Amino acid sequence: MKNLFTRLVGMMIILFAFHNTLAQLPLNWEKSIFFPGTSSEIFSVTTTYDDGYVATGITYNSNDLFVIKLDKNGVEKWRYIKKLSNFNFVKGYEVIQTSTLGIIVVGSYKTSTTEYKGFMIKLSANGNEMFTKFLYGVGSSEIYSIAETQDGNLVFSGWTRKVDGTDGTWRRKTDMAGNNIWDHFNIFRQYGISILPITTMLNVNQYLLWDVADSKIASLYISESGSIYSNTDQQVLNVVPGGSLGKSINGFSQIGTTNLSHPTNAQDVFVRKYTGNTSGGYTLNFNKTYGGSAEEKAYIGGRQIVQTPDGGYAFVTSTKSNDADVSGNHGGFDMWVVKINSNGTLLWQKCLGTTGNDYGLSIDNTKDGGLIVGGSKNGNAWLVKLGGTLGTNESSKNKVTIYPNPVKDLLNISSENKIESVNVFNLAGQKSLSNPQLINGQLNVSQLTSGTYLLDITYQNGETETVKIIKK
Repeated sequence: MKNLFTRLVGMMIILFAFHNTLAQLPLNWEKSIFFPGTSSEIFSVTTTYDDGYVATGITYNSNDLFVIKLDKNGVEKWRYIKKLSNFNFVKGYEVIQTSTLGIIVVGSYKTSTTEYKGFMIKLSANGNEMFTKFLYGVGSSEIYSIAETQDGNLVFSGWTRKVDGTDGTWRRKTDMAGNNIWDHFNIFRQYGISILPITTMLNVNQYLLWDVADSKIASLYISESGSIYSNTDQQVLNVVPGGSLGKSINGFSQIGTTNLSHPTNAQDVFVRKYTGNTSGGYTLNFNKTYGGSAEEKAYIGGRQIVQTPDGGYAFVTSTKSNDADVSGNHGGFDMWVVKINSNGTLLWQKCLGTTGNDYGLSIDNTKDGGLIVGGSKNGNAWLVKLGGTLGTNESSKNKVTIYPNPVKDLLNISSENKIESVNVFNLAGQKSLSNPQLINGQLNVSQLTSGTYLLDITYQNGETETVKIIKK
């Protein structure tokens, strides 16, 4: 059996290869997704527990909602199509896979020439519809964002319009069946663009709501009961509604669009990073803009920024520029993928697209250490897979199965070969669990703090395996 030092060196080599490959940003594969007789666009893509991907968006002419499932190589496994309206507007704004493996899509559709309604659709992992719920605020409504909560329920945000025409931020918490737990509306706000469950350094569960009104950006802290208890982080930034929140270790990030600092009044993308402090609040670490002399833009729908395993961030947006921070533009708008470090310094960027208009609208980390990006190319839904060399489950001769990943409490581990022992290390190679025990195929990781870890598996045949896991 390998000694601990050798094992740690091996894991560090894996990490080095992972970071080095990510920096080189190879194009692994790309896939245009066609729907007969209509243009289409992906607004949200996320990695699934089986190492594949699920995406949702809009078909602009046929008025159909779509959800599409692909394996890790970009091969389509199934697609779900549903007509919700005869009017030309049906958007799937965000899709998630829950810890119970169900797939949930939220969005909005037109019920008349002027009215919108929100919807939530739950599918099985195989794409079979389990239920559809039409969710209304106090009038015309749209749902932009959804997330699973720490207590196993769902929370979403958007906007709604009262009968008197007043717009406001709308947020709701439901159980997994869509039954209402609480519902809140704030008349002084306008957009509930993105919502994120977070835990403070005082171990208090809460929700972070990003709202935009009157060209101002506000990070609104929401209690577990749904009420606003802080609205102090508001600055005039000439913000255009769009963008998203991103989860970070001990904090969160934001991405959006502003023209505040641009010499020609064109739009740039801004990113802000916050870290939790000992008082239970959040401290702004950096607030930086990225772009060129033309236009960059973040959109409503999907997560557009993620924290990468090295502690930095990757984000996606669309750009018309080909100078300053941007190079390699193919013409018109390009999908623009950018990697920054933990301090906001730009490490690399890549323009993807054609001579026409191509857009980047959603990004997620992949299980093999790369990135999956969604948007549109030449008017068709488009997915791009970048990087990825960790190769945990896909090349495993032991055929280990690990789920859920990300994990909150119990990690299920099974393999065709018998497992002798498991250990968990952080990315610095330090042992993170004092005496991990695999009991009935489950490993309790509830004591771990949120972040990325390496699960080191030793089999009875003497072979070993290292798998990346993410603790919620």
